[in-house]
Amino acid sequence: MTLKQAVIEQVPRYGEIKVPVTIIAGDADRTVFTDIHSRPFAQAVPQTRLIVRAGLGHMVQNAVPELVIGEIDRMVAGIAPAEALPAGL
Repeated sequence: MTLKQAVIEQVPRYGEIKVPVTIIAGDADRTVFTDIHSRPFAQAVPQTRLIVRAGLGHMVQNAVPELVIGEIDRMVAGIAPAEALPAGL
């Protein structure tokens, strides 16, 4: 019951997000609507990669797990490796 209000309160802070973001959405999702949630978020956070799949509902991770895994791998590959720690740490 409080989720909607929490999301509304987060919207003004979307521009503060500086990390890469990938959204995988289904255009048949009736819980998180692509045109109400995913697309506006992607517009507010420029470094967002938005992937919308036709006919998919809310559980895209179950419908296209290979896509989700591939996008995670792509994002991880794009992160610069951390500086090496000194020996012994």
